[in-house]
Amino acid sequence: MPVAALSATVGPLQLTSEERAVMRDVYIPWAVRTGKEAEFLMNVYYEREFGSDLDELRRRLRIEPAPKSPP
Repeated sequence: MPVAALSATVGPLQLTSEERAVMRDVYIPWAVRTGKEAEFLMNVYYEREFGSDLDELRRRLRIEPAPKSPP
């Protein structure tokens, strides 16, 4: 956990102001929304899902695909 906290704190310092705005306005809200709506992922047997269609798996687990990067 300390490494994740350090990365989350120091990582954004390397982004430009435009990239930070995209992170704040697009990706963080998407991550929070998807985290709230998705199934509890620790109960998923991922090995059994290797042959599954990705769109079908996302639908079953209620995972919204990440937004496209702005130009």
